[in-house]
Amino acid sequence: MTRARPRARTVAVWVAGLLLLALASLLLRAVPSTADSERPFVVDAQLGETAYGRTIAVAASDMEFADTVRAGSWEQPGNWLVVDVAATATGSDAATYLGRVALVIHGEGSAGGAREYRASERFPSITAGPLIAGVPIAGGIAFELPAGATGHASLEFAENADTRLDSLLRFSVDLDEVPRVQEREITDEHWGQL
Repeated sequence: MTRARPRARTVAVWVAGLLLLALASLLLRAVPSTADSERPFVVDAQLGETAYGRTIAVAASDMEFADTVRAGSWEQPGNWLVVDVAATATGSDAATYLGRVALVIHGEGSAGGAREYRASERFPSITAGPLIAGVPIAGGIAFELPAGATGHASLEFAENADTRLDSLLRFSVDLDEVPRVQEREITDEHWGQL
């Protein structure tokens, strides 16, 4: 009988240890990683709709590819994607800017990853100045893309370039459906509507 107790105790210790390992494994799967816990709060919208974030509201519409873009006396040939945008601040902060204006093309390249393009800063646009709470500012933005850019893309806006733990306004775009024009004038910044 004395041999049965140590053996039973050994089995009980092993069973308890295995149960604790299984519990720890479940706990590790339930707790989000640092990357998961810092993801932005994505607000999805379609072109023509208004997306509302924590500190900004943005409406994107009238998207075209252009072989040449013009802004005042500035002119540049290329493969341009031009979008008309209206944006406003939604909070009370006097210094709200569009810190992130990007086009992310999904599945581009041999690796199938995403490729990001920033809005051009070669001409004045709504990306440069502050947004005013409740007063929409409208204008054109342009992205210079490589020839043959196709597929699914996301047009993304955020107050900060670092979107962790903040709003990210995302408009879904099918680049294969976007019409092409020879030349496009970039709309000057003006008071707009959302």
